[in-house]
Amino acid sequence: MINKNLWRNIDELNDNHQPKTNEFSEGADELKEGVSRRSFLKLMGASVAFAGLSGCDSFRKPTKYIRPYAKMPEEIQAGRPLFYSSAMELNGDVIGTLIETYEGRPTKIEGHPNHINSKGKSSVFHQASILNLYDPDRASGVSHKQNVSSYDSLKNHINNLKRSGKKIGVMYEGSRSPSFHRLLKKIKRSVPNSKIWKVSKINNDNQQHAMKNLINRTMTIDHNLQRANVIVSLDSDFLASEFNSVKNTIEFSANRSPEDSKLNRLYMFEDRQSVTGAKADHRFDVKASDMDVIALQFLKAFEKLNAVYLPEKVKTKINIILSNKILDVDFSIIEEIVKDCIQNKSRTAFLAGFRQTPLVHAISYFLNDNLKSLNNVVLTYRDRLNTVSEDRALMSESIDDLIQTINQSDIDVLLIIGGNPYYTFSGHSELLDGLDKVEKIHLSEGINETSKQSEWVVARSHYLEAWGDLISKNGVASIVQPVIYPLRNSVSDLEFLSLFLQNEDGNKIVRKTWRVGEKSPNWSKWLQDGIIYDKSQTLSTFNSSKAGKLFNLIKVAPNRKDEIELSFSTSYALFDGSFSNNGWLQEMPDPITKLTWDNALLVNKKTADKLRAKNEDVIQLSKNGIQLELPLFICPTLPDNMAHVSTGYGREICGRIGEGKGVNVYPLMKDGYFTNGIKYENTGKKYKLATTQTHGSIEGRPFILSATTKEYEKNPKFAKEAEWIPHSKSSWQEFKYDKGYQWGMSIDLSKCTACNVCVTACQSENNIPIVGKDEVMNGREMHWIRIDRYFEGEKEKADKMISQPVTCLQCENAPCEQVCPVAATVHTDDGLNAMTYNRCIGTRYCANNCPVKVRRFNFFDYNQRNPQAKKKDREHFFDYMKEPDPSIQKQFNPDVTVRMRGIMEKCTFCVQRINEVKILAKNERRSIKDGEIKPACGQACPTDAIVFGDINNKDSRVSKARKLSRDYEILKALHLKSRLTYLAVITNPNPQITQLLELKKGNEKS
Repeated sequence: MINKNLWRNIDELNDNHQPKTNEFSEGADELKEGVSRRSFLKLMGASVAFAGLSGCDSFRKPTKYIRPYAKMPEEIQAGRPLFYSSAMELNGDVIGTLIETYEGRPTKIEGHPNHINSKGKSSVFHQASILNLYDPDRASGVSHKQNVSSYDSLKNHINNLKRSGKKIGVMYEGSRSPSFHRLLKKIKRSVPNSKIWKVSKINNDNQQHAMKNLINRTMTIDHNLQRANVIVSLDSDFLASEFNSVKNTIEFSANRSPEDSKLNRLYMFEDRQSVTGAKADHRFDVKASDMDVIALQFLKAFEKLNAVYLPEKVKTKINIILSNKILDVDFSIIEEIVKDCIQNKSRTAFLAGFRQTPLVHAISYFLNDNLKSLNNVVLTYRDRLNTVSEDRALMSESIDDLIQTINQSDIDVLLIIGGNPYYTFSGHSELLDGLDKVEKIHLSEGINETSKQSEWVVARSHYLEAWGDLISKNGVASIVQPVIYPLRNSVSDLEFLSLFLQNEDGNKIVRKTWRVGEKSPNWSKWLQDGIIYDKSQTLSTFNSSKAGKLFNLIKVAPNRKDEIELSFSTSYALFDGSFSNNGWLQEMPDPITKLTWDNALLVNKKTADKLRAKNEDVIQLSKNGIQLELPLFICPTLPDNMAHVSTGYGREICGRIGEGKGVNVYPLMKDGYFTNGIKYENTGKKYKLATTQTHGSIEGRPFILSATTKEYEKNPKFAKEAEWIPHSKSSWQEFKYDKGYQWGMSIDLSKCTACNVCVTACQSENNIPIVGKDEVMNGREMHWIRIDRYFEGEKEKADKMISQPVTCLQCENAPCEQVCPVAATVHTDDGLNAMTYNRCIGTRYCANNCPVKVRRFNFFDYNQRNPQAKKKDREHFFDYMKEPDPSIQKQFNPDVTVRMRGIMEKCTFCVQRINEVKILAKNERRSIKDGEIKPACGQACPTDAIVFGDINNKDSRVSKARKLSRDYEILKALHLKSRLTYLAVITNPNPQITQLLELKKGNEKS
């Protein structure tokens, strides 16, 4: 049956889909500060009246003499944005960016359209990074031993170090900047006995270790997934948390619509539910310790089908291991996948996640080599960045060398550039004990746990304030240019290193690296384009992979079938903790769990029963004297006896937003991203979690529709027939929207990955506030777009997960407009459901009458109550380095009204962008081009799932999308005539595997 039984959480199944008496979450419609909703409306009405009486006095001119903005600076036009090219690096991943500025104030970040890794798209981290610029908790200036100091004092100290012959070391997380590495080499030459280490918790050590063993060289591995017909992912979350995820998403989604091309097919093996796993056509739960076994099964299946040659000693070793293992996935299924791969030779890619062992990486590369996929779907690069020699070592080797150097007293002073090792390596006692022995100078954008342990702390400039350069791993060189003067008396990485050399400014350093003058035409062009060159050429491997070299890597963990394993991954919101003080990301619902403001111990229902625990029970985790307490949260798509938790939470020192949110799990991560031997104990305590998964309940109505390719071919109109339509006429004469521009949107659910970038881009564009954990638990989050997440299957073990973005439908027959007593919500001639904020009196009738629950009510003036904009008393030594006054309002888009409390708000299809293009086209006496207007969500979306345009234009993309057979309206039976329509999900499962799985499920039930 195509209209499948979907559910959001286990409570829905337990309630047997009984309708709720209240469509909103409990507490969502009442104030919790001693004022009832009725009293609130009375008080608000009175305040409006008093405001009217005192209006004349409220807007007097200032008494001080002011100057008019008559002579504007060059190139600046009041009310018109300027865009600057730049680039951003996140853990070695580089994408080009476009920075929108208003009169020198950056307000929005987009992907650069000409950069191969972004193509105009971005991720949540790129969108939210602008909030870090205005973070009032950023470091400022220089401190020495917890006292205010100055750059002059720091320079004198550095000169004394150099004169006294002190041994200096440099520790950094990683940098793709040629200028940065040029300065490092210069320091190494000019400062005797200096040493340099690259130390990062997130690294690709296992991949490089595998390459060294297999082909005797290291390399960068990338992909062109647009060429792939079949993708086999061994724990590679390539759409979200792996290297080049934005580029991967663009290419993968290009082959996910049945109308565009042949659908690709994704097989996913993972120990947790990931964003990539949710898009898989076949997803298999595998315990972390068994991923090596899955890789060996693939190797054996390829050999069995004569697709690869394995030496006898390798075959014997594999057979011994597999005979002693209880397999998670039937070998017959692996064989069918292998047959699919062989049929798509040279169009198949095996991807191994960075968390996986060298064996999994080596087997993946070996199979890609034998399938002739190298330099076609799987791309190999020689790194063009000329780094210091220590940077080429494995991360584990760098850490061991750093510890040994400190213990042998071969270093006196350590420069720590960025990063937060006292947090991310909090489980590595040998490293932290070593760091305690030396003087530390820490360059940091925000004050953190490492800053507290450092003798000197120097404020680090945000990348929007600094000159720099970057070379992506696939060979695109970019200029990073500042778009605003440093707000916090800070210095860039380049300027910090220059303190040990000629003390030059960042602009001069970068130009010296590229040997270009300030007035050179090349320099001007590079700044304008943002790109110096693009040399992203693939390289053939010098040594072909040999199966015999796999022998030494084949080491498989012993059977631990009944033991609950624990795995870790970087957070979809906070990454490794770098974004802990970012309110947008803290409040962004996790795409899998819908949790905000916390991490949790994720297990499935069966494992929770084994622990005798329920949702929000606090579980104590113990190992080697380390004890942590985490709230439990049931995720039905995890394997049995598997627990999972995200990193990046539990910060003790970072700022008023991130401190004390969640639990720091790094102490348990010394062994890597998987660990065993954990003792679990239910403490009997409870901890409230803020989750949005049950907000806006649909009560079983067909919001999201999906079908397999076989079902779609059998009935292409299944989406239009999914809902019974009792009538198609209104009780009144309808307005005909058949003239002029008529705006509409289409969202292709086959492409959407639920990455949340649309949510964050909308928040950045439309000045949407955060409300805090307590208000989220009350059901009062303010996001204009929500991502609904559904499971399919049983509560003990769900088969799959699918997601759907939901925002205002812009209904032509809008139920909200019919009940508004003051006509605050009205329809425009071009088909938009508009809000007149100064009319709204906050009755919330429109929210009650909205069938999809997409309207938001400002219970409070969140921009004033915003915890990120509110000073909080603290006793940390670095309080003086924090900016006391709120500054995030500087990020606000001046084209969008900042809403006060007591009014309704919702998606406007970015009406400010619509009007801007309409005015421009009118002034140029032309029609608006299709695609010229891009809402913030559609512009950021890397899958290109969101299409916007004029539905009256038959040649527009949105009109063509609405004519497709899988196009449908949600709640069409209500005759809403919504301007937002969806394209149903089409998956491409392997028919033979589907048959095997159905047979297995039938046998288990019998």
